[in-house]
Amino acid sequence: LKTAEVIQKLGVKSGDIVADLGAGAGAFTWPFAKAVGTGTVYAVEVDKAYIPHLERRANEQGLAQVKPILGKDEDPMLPEKVDLAFFHDVLHHIEKRAEYLKTVAGYLKPNGRIAVIELDATRPNASHRDEPDQQVTREQVDQWMTAAGLRKLEEIPMYEDKWFVVYGLASASGGAK
Repeated sequence: LKTAEVIQKLGVKSGDIVADLGAGAGAFTWPFAKAVGTGTVYAVEVDKAYIPHLERRANEQGLAQVKPILGKDEDPMLPEKVDLAFFHDVLHHIEKRAEYLKTVAGYLKPNGRIAVIELDATRPNASHRDEPDQQVTREQVDQWMTAAGLRKLEEIPMYEDKWFVVYGLASASGGAK
């Protein structure tokens, strides 16, 4: 997963507010929690079975900055604006992707970003290769992000079988953090 390298590339720092969208069991949640320090990590899941697990693990590790959130299919239900909304191998599970991304964009602070790491379905032997409804291309995400008022800030070459792109609000000045 290269969690430490991903977090380093994203420049997550103490005080940041991060939404780990589709947090699952917390593979990225726990490293994000350490990186944000005094900040907050919203571990968002639509599968309510993950919420008690995330709460228990956060308590066991003394990570009060982790706040599990039961999101909805169409809205992550974040309680505040975030510096970073993060998707790892999740976007292809969302039914109404363009609408969801537009909703997530509404939760961004002025210099907030959305980072997407997704399986490259165009590669030979890629998982979901024979399931078109489970595939998301960079080009599709670029279109959806543009429609949501975001622009590509950076494409990070880190994986053989995935792509990693960071977007920010089109009206925000400057580049990535």
